[in-house]
Amino acid sequence: MRKSTPFFILALVMLRGVHAQAVKDPAEPVAVQVSSRLRLIASLEQSTVRIGDPIILHYRLKNVSTGVIGPLFYNGFNDDYWLMVTGASGEEVPRTKEGDRLRQPIAVSMAAITLHLNPGAEDGDRVIDVSKLYRLDRPGNYFVRIARRIGVPPEIPEPKTPQEGAKAPLEEAVSDLIPFTILP
Repeated sequence: MRKSTPFFILALVMLRGVHAQAVKDPAEPVAVQVSSRLRLIASLEQSTVRIGDPIILHYRLKNVSTGVIGPLFYNGFNDDYWLMVTGASGEEVPRTKEGDRLRQPIAVSMAAITLHLNPGAEDGDRVIDVSKLYRLDRPGNYFVRIARRIGVPPEIPEPKTPQEGAKAPLEEAVSDLIPFTILP
């Protein structure tokens, strides 16, 4: 029988603990409702890298419901997604300047791409280099999670005023936590 490495035991314990926690969008003050209609599928090209290596995350949105979902608006990473890297303790790792920039909403959105997703359809593979967003300059065990902001959940009436909008929950498609290791 093969023995598990200590990191993967730690990862399983951390995954159990984190899945029990509420998901909090770092850029939105309202409550988050994890989508049951859309799933954000994410994976790393490599689960072990060396300090300074790229950490490539692939992600795509999939309609797991029986109905068409849309319109989905695509304004840019800043407005549509959030990504977070945490250490084994669960604390967020310090971001780079680029990571801070991508946490800020776009000042003016001139145009948005809209899309409808049929049941079972995916919106295509997207890629981001996590090492450009976080200061991953120490060996250790880490976790990455990405989420896609969808909007007000369908069972909630559309807010009619900015005050109502500020109180309405936000539906988000959230990936699983993905463990990775950085070696010296």
